[in-house]
Amino acid sequence: QKIENENENETNQTKIIQAVKKLDFYPKTESNATSKTNSGGILTIICIILMVYLTIFEIYDYSRISTKDILVVDQEVNDTIQINFDVTFHKIPCISAVIDVLDVSGEPQSARHNIYKVRLDEDGNAIAKGKQIDLGVASMAPIIPENYCGSCYGTQKHANQCCNTCAEIKLQFSLAGRAAGLAEQTEQCIRETSMNIKKKFEYGCRVSGNLFVKKAKGGFHVAAGESSTETHDHHQHHLHKLNIADIFKFNSSHTIHYITFGASFPGMINSLTNIKHKSEVVEQIKYFVNLVPTSYHFRSGKVIHTYQYAANEFAFQINLQQRQFPLPGIFIDYDINAMRVIYTEEERFFLHLITRLCAIIGGVYVVIGILYHGINRFKFLFNIKSSSSTDTLISME
Repeated sequence: QKIENENENETNQTKIIQAVKKLDFYPKTESNATSKTNSGGILTIICIILMVYLTIFEIYDYSRISTKDILVVDQEVNDTIQINFDVTFHKIPCISAVIDVLDVSGEPQSARHNIYKVRLDEDGNAIAKGKQIDLGVASMAPIIPENYCGSCYGTQKHANQCCNTCAEIKLQFSLAGRAAGLAEQTEQCIRETSMNIKKKFEYGCRVSGNLFVKKAKGGFHVAAGESSTETHDHHQHHLHKLNIADIFKFNSSHTIHYITFGASFPGMINSLTNIKHKSEVVEQIKYFVNLVPTSYHFRSGKVIHTYQYAANEFAFQINLQQRQFPLPGIFIDYDINAMRVIYTEEERFFLHLITRLCAIIGGVYVVIGILYHGINRFKFLFNIKSSSSTDTLISME
């Protein structure tokens, strides 16, 4: 009985194996029934090259950042625009390269700022560095190193007291009963005074930094003459005081290294980058910038709010023979779009990559196989037709 049970188990296993064999999608051919050809070898090489190329391309596409975008009405009201800039004025000294910020009505805007200036010689080499004290003010403050501790020249109240600015020196001299004229001869006052005197060898100025302005139509500029503000009945007028000599000497040649509005995100394009303009005449240069509020959502969850923009440049040659003419200078005027673009980085799953790679490898293998069998079929039919023609000629003879 035991032997019968074992035989029955073996019979059941055999039936299962036979059933599994019937499900085989890959029937085998005896090795002696196959043949290899030159055309098959060539198609195999082509198949491998295509697989490798498409696999590399697919992996590269998977590694790229893919985003989707939507357009909505901008709901941000009380927002601040951070303007980042780096501009070289080739023929305007730093004492004259004064940044003014205005709103759409022409009134000065009070804006937080960090504006740094580098004095340049004729060859564009840096002479000295300073910081613009305030908007519309020509005076520059020297950049003091972090660990700098200026001497108080014996007027300090304690041993570790530092006097880093001219104002601090003057205050200490006044408290100590020393003459104010002596303070002007100290290192700090000489340094600050020299920052605000045009050097004979100073030719240009590189101005960089950032402005934090209200989210409203406005602009900023560097123009000829000394900027000033006049107040009338609850409003202000922005003016530039100049003489004819200032106008004739004013040269608007400049290089915009970059101007951005807010932070950058992957793939962002700033059109006002490495823009060069050389002026041969007295002219006014205007850049009209249309800002597009933009939000960028990273896959990590981080979100940045910034501004893309498009810019157009216009140059107006000034006719000094006229009684009234535009103010020579470089003006950047910006307006804000009412729509906001939202970019969101799409999540890409590894299983999608595996699926696509399998599709590539299998698809290439099948297509090349179809071509191979098609070529062989064509050759077979062509040989039959040739044999038939030969037999017909022999029978006619």
